Amino acid sequence: MKYSPNLQRIPGDLDTHAEELLHSRGRLSERDRLALGRYGYRMQTIALRERSPELLRRGLLAMALGVEEGVDDPRDTMIGLSLPHVVAGMLGMSPAELFAGVAAELPDGSTKDLLLQFGARDGIGLRSFGWELVDTPDGPDFTVGPGW
Repeated sequence: MKYSPNLQRIPGDLDTHAEELLHSRGRLSERDRLALGRYGYRMQTIALRERSPELLRRGLLAMALGVEEGVDDPRDTMIGLSLPHVVAGMLGMSPAELFAGVAAELPDGSTKDLLLQFGARDGIGLRSFGWELVDTPDGPDFTVGPGW
C-alpha cells in the first residue's frame, strides 16, 4: 500500500486549536490529543521546508503534549519522535538539545523521560522507524516507508 505524503494525508483543520493548546496546558480531551498529534506531524514537514527550528520545536512539543501518560505505547511514540529527531539533524541542530529543551517544558513523567532518552540517541534514521522522505511539487515531505 502506498501512502500519500503527510501534508496531503493529515488535515490541518485543527492546527489553530493545537496552537491554543500549546499555551493552555489544561486537561486534554481526545479531540485535543488528535489536534496536537496532527499538528505535530504536520509541523515536521513545514519546519523542514521553511528551515525553522521554532516550528520544529512547536511540533515536537505538540507531539509530546498529545501523548497520554500511561496509555500510549512508547514504541509507537518513538515512531513519531523519529521525525523531529531526523529533521533537527537536517537543520543542523542537536536533537539532544532540542528534545531536552522541550522535555523541560513538560511535567515529570514517562513522556518527559522518553524525550530525554530518545533525543540523546544516535543512529536514528527514517527508514528504521518506517518513514521515507519524498519530494513533492511543494517541497520535501514524509510518508510511510515501503513495507510498513
